[in-house]
Amino acid sequence: MIQSKYLNKNQIADIQIIENALEIYWNKKRLNFTLKYLTDKVNMFQLFLELGKKFQEKSFFHRHTIDDVYDVAESFFSQFYINFPELRELLAIDYYHFAKSKPKQRFLYDINREEKKIILKNEFSHKFLDKILIIRLNPIHYYSKLLNLSTSSDDEFYLLISYSEIPQFLINSIMQNCKNFKGINKISKSQ
Repeated sequence: MIQSKYLNKNQIADIQIIENALEIYWNKKRLNFTLKYLTDKVNMFQLFLELGKKFQEKSFFHRHTIDDVYDVAESFFSQFYINFPELRELLAIDYYHFAKSKPKQRFLYDINREEKKIILKNEFSHKFLDKILIIRLNPIHYYSKLLNLSTSSDDEFYLLISYSEIPQFLINSIMQNCKNFKGINKISKSQ
């Protein structure tokens, strides 16, 4: 459709941009936590329109890589949403959560192997060091509700994302060894 009795060419083009941005970021759940966090804080129609325009400038809607998707989102949020520093962490959580296998590191970085060993403190943990990410987050009171976590502390906060099954005994060991550790064993895809 080029235009109608009710919408001109530009309005229809904007709707198509929003549709493409919705498909890339919302329907495919690539920014699930980030967008849920923003829903009651910004005009979502405007966000998808501007994000879609930014995506159109940098890449193609129907031919792009996963890196393109997150590069555009990072650029967009850092340019237009500077009053929301927490978006970088949420973007990282979305990026690591979306990956089917352990992805390259970006946004926030996995703690080093020695720190992992200290947190995991289990004789079997060495088998899982390369199959999990443990990232250190800032105090997450601003989005703990979004991740269904209860925290009232300003202490360090760790997020575990596994890319394979982790035995329950190891998760129990982690929880005992790090009082502020909040483990999410591969955040549920239904969230």
